[in-house]
Amino acid sequence: MDEINIQDNQDLNESFDDVTVKKTKRKTLVAPWKNIEEFNKVYSWIYGEKSTNETKVLACRQMTVWKIRRANLTPAAILGTLVILEIQLRDSKNDSTCSAEELKELQILYASAFTRFFNYMSSIMQTQSQNMKTMYETAKELNLRSFVVDLRHICAHGQDMPSIEILRSASKYCLRWLEDFYWKSQSHSMQNVDIRDVRSKDTTNFEQNVWNLFQLYDAALKCCLKGDKINKKSPRWERLLEPISDPNKFNLSPFEILGLAVKNLGNEVKRERNTMDLSDVYVDAFLQMRFFFTFINEKLPETDEELENVIQHTQGLFRMFAIYDLIEDVFRSLLAIVENNNMESQRRKAASFWANQIVLGFIAFRSCKEIYKIEKEENPTQNFDLNSLNFDNTSKRVLQFYARCGINSKTTLIFGDSVRRPWVWTFKREFITERILFVNEYSIEVLKNVLHLVDPQLTESEIKRLKTLLDLNLSNETLIDCPDVPSDDLNDTDNIFTPKDVVNQLENGNDDVEMQDEVDDGVKKCGVWSTVPDCQDWYTCPIGSLIWD
Repeated sequence: MDEINIQDNQDLNESFDDVTVKKTKRKTLVAPWKNIEEFNKVYSWIYGEKSTNETKVLACRQMTVWKIRRANLTPAAILGTLVILEIQLRDSKNDSTCSAEELKELQILYASAFTRFFNYMSSIMQTQSQNMKTMYETAKELNLRSFVVDLRHICAHGQDMPSIEILRSASKYCLRWLEDFYWKSQSHSMQNVDIRDVRSKDTTNFEQNVWNLFQLYDAALKCCLKGDKINKKSPRWERLLEPISDPNKFNLSPFEILGLAVKNLGNEVKRERNTMDLSDVYVDAFLQMRFFFTFINEKLPETDEELENVIQHTQGLFRMFAIYDLIEDVFRSLLAIVENNNMESQRRKAASFWANQIVLGFIAFRSCKEIYKIEKEENPTQNFDLNSLNFDNTSKRVLQFYARCGINSKTTLIFGDSVRRPWVWTFKREFITERILFVNEYSIEVLKNVLHLVDPQLTESEIKRLKTLLDLNLSNETLIDCPDVPSDDLNDTDNIFTPKDVVNQLENGNDDVEMQDEVDDGVKKCGVWSTVPDCQDWYTCPIGSLIWD
């Protein structure tokens, strides 16, 4: 019986050990160093057998880079090491023959360094439950000798500074203490981690909120354009209006609900701006709207009144996309639908319409900015605020810029400069050539308008020529059916023009000055700028370093 009890106790202990091991978790922190090797390199520069003043200077430089990378999130022990090491290096540059003024300056610098050092270290122990502890209690918990607290008091409040010998001796003690307290333990316990293995913040609630708000927007848009009414007793509307906290939400008009949905979508961006895949969440939820992508197929807006009605009810949504730097991803997602031959034609038609409206909106904004520059040159004292384009109450003066360009602001999506990015939307020629190769009946109008946003900018004659080639390619007609082509090179009526003809025309445009590219070990250098192949793993390259260094 005793043997059984002993065995049971052993099994119980083993089981307890297993549970303890399973519950132990390593804490993952974002460190300012690239990997363990970089940390140990600095460690050896400071405390290694071959450590010299030159290696300590290198260590200070690297720790300064770490400080820049993480700012106030830099580990306190790193900051403490940096302040002590900097004053020691400053002192090492002075020999015993230094003047009294230089010694006095050193004493002041040492005093400042000790004060900062202890403040950094005590911040480690400062929590809400420990704020009432004395400095001596804090030093005891850190295993710091009490004379460090006395020295800190004298340096911070005393009238006479300690002698330079005491300060030098104390700095050596602090540096040795830092090695035992932080550097040695971190070097032994630290492990590298792949960022892909780090579990990202749980965004389930955020994604669900965004999806719900887009569904509410879609339902409210249907009410606005179809004249449907909100049924207060409908379980569906109760569920749709759940994200809105307004107590009078059932008494709001569909147009007011549209505004609240857009406002809440903007608030979600502000709350979750650090989410890595925020743009993907919004684009995916945007593409899930049903009415938004189906009512266009029933009847495209033909008159200005019809288009004005559509723009009026969707302006706020696209303006929100532009303000929070999401509009480009939205446009590219629409273009992907337009170019997808496996997608149903109705959805491609709707995506083409909305993509075209976005491009026309930015063409209008570019024209507006050109008028703005002219006005600014003529009246430099007057202030024209283009930021008002981001709000419903756009200033009349700015709207006059659109009118001078012949643009109807009521039938055009209006985008203004955002805080994140002043909008000068352009496309590289390489982007256009890729799209031309897959041109179809749904994307041709979008491409024609995108030509106005190409950088370097195309001339009007080049744009007209490219549009003609696109039309010829799509219709498979010969030049004899299109007599207005402004070129003598296209007079052969026996030719059928292909997408490659359009690409060649675009590539042979006005590239008068072209920067010479140099390629060295996969790094492409364009003047002072450099690019690397897409296959490079930037996850291994922290802020402040280049991947080829």
